[in-house]
Amino acid sequence: MAQCQLCGKFLSSNDSVKCDKCPKIFHKQCVESVKDPKKAKLLAGCCRKYLHTLINGSSSQDSDLSPAFASSPNEVIPTDFMTELRAVRTEISNMRLEIQAFRSEMAELKPALQACVKKVDDMEQSVLSLETEVEKMKGNFDTMKVLEKNVMELKISLNNKEQECLSNDLEIYGIPEQKNENVFHSFFLYCNKIGVTIREEDAVNVWRPGRSDKDNFRPRPIIVRLTRRALRDEFLHSSRIRRHTPESPGSLQTAPRIYVNERLTKFNRLLLQKTRENAKKLEWKFTWVKNGRVFVRRTEGSKVKVIRTEDDINSVFGSQPLNNPCI
Repeated sequence: MAQCQLCGKFLSSNDSVKCDKCPKIFHKQCVESVKDPKKAKLLAGCCRKYLHTLINGSSSQDSDLSPAFASSPNEVIPTDFMTELRAVRTEISNMRLEIQAFRSEMAELKPALQACVKKVDDMEQSVLSLETEVEKMKGNFDTMKVLEKNVMELKISLNNKEQECLSNDLEIYGIPEQKNENVFHSFFLYCNKIGVTIREEDAVNVWRPGRSDKDNFRPRPIIVRLTRRALRDEFLHSSRIRRHTPESPGSLQTAPRIYVNERLTKFNRLLLQKTRENAKKLEWKFTWVKNGRVFVRRTEGSKVKVIRTEDDINSVFGSQPLNNPCI
């Protein structure tokens, strides 16, 4: 809407006067204020002259008071204004509908959001409970490690004592087994073949372990328990010098190769087996047993390693898992 150039207020077409030289308009009641020199200075020359003419009555009264919106280039048509106003109202109405729809969606989401919050709270409680359980299990795990270590130490100690009880025993592999044989006779016959003198009173016991199996063509070993360890060591030394025994008609049959070893506990036998497997795989040259203990050496000039437990196997040959643990 147009404004009065004197008071600055908006005016209507029925209460306005327009300059005949420029597009400026004024309130009819503000025309008299031009008599004030201060306000007259604020007007352009054409407007000041025209308004003085109106005041002095040199021109017609109402015919020259043209409406403010008759020919003004800044004129705003009321119809366009109402159209824009209706468009604004329509847009506001649409925005209200969108806001209402948004509120409805939020109202629907609120229960789901509350359920999610509850689930998160429950999960936090579960996590706290799990953390508490984990802390308890850590304490139990430390205790179990100590107990496992103690059990292992007891097993090793028991194995050492058991091996010490076998310190006078020998195992002889490869002597042919005869039906209804005299095992003492077979043993003493083998002693003669290798040149070792063993008196009957030096042999506490001689036997073949386990049951005889006709389908098994491999003879059972002969277990010999002697009275002294020194005698056992002498027998081991002589037997390793003469592994092959000559054929003797009417007595001991041909035995292409006979092995004599120290008798080992089950633990030490499995330990020796695993040690040999790893040594063969990694091309270590020497694996042997002496006084119930397992030894290995990579080459002739290398350092001798003692194998007491499965952990020693892993530390010497590497940390590869073994198929058959010793314990």
